[in-house]
Amino acid sequence: MMITRNLLSWPVIFSISTGVTVVLAIIETHRPSYHGVGWRKLNPRLPEWWKSTAMALEEPRHSTIVDSSSDFSDPPPGA
Repeated sequence: MMITRNLLSWPVIFSISTGVTVVLAIIETHRPSYHGVGWRKLNPRLPEWWKSTAMALEEPRHSTIVDSSSDFSDPPPGA
């Protein structure tokens, strides 16, 4: 397939990349997790989202008890 030189001119490439950038920026700023420039105006409920996400991710921590008194190199008694 042959691509003509006029199809991929700088104005066309610039217009397409600008359009894609604008669309992606709009999508990103409408996410509940948006915390970029102007987040207080664009996403005033961010602190609520942050707290709910942090609480959902927080798992109870289980401590692992390690018995350091046993030495695995010694045979068990009676062996």
